[in-house]
Amino acid sequence: MPQEVLSSQHLHEILKSAEHRLVVVDFWASWCRPCVLFAPEFEKLADTYSDVVFCKVMEGQARDAVTENNISGFPTFILFLRQKEVGRVRWITSIHFRNSLKASVLTLTRAFPTPRHTCRLLERTGSSCKK
Repeated sequence: MPQEVLSSQHLHEILKSAEHRLVVVDFWASWCRPCVLFAPEFEKLADTYSDVVFCKVMEGQARDAVTENNISGFPTFILFLRQKEVGRVRWITSIHFRNSLKASVLTLTRAFPTPRHTCRLLERTGSSCKK
């Protein structure tokens, strides 16, 4: 089950505690029909990939996290590794985009299953890999 994020600080704590695990964050709004329709699918992904951290940021509850992550439309999904953004999927409105999110999670969990692999990804993005 995805964790509910209460603030930007709470999101930072989740990202830090995830260490080398992939974190998928769903930025959503209660008034957004695609967000509401995709919510059960997001929960299924969370159940399927137990080694991935899934969380949800509701626009009305954690506006500071929405602003800090430059969210300009809902839903937006951001994938993080070691507190760094490594992917973003926006405006899921069709099966194509839903599959895109699933593929991103699957690819990253298979390609970077260990801290060593995570370091390689971070080095490609120009970030440091200090533990």
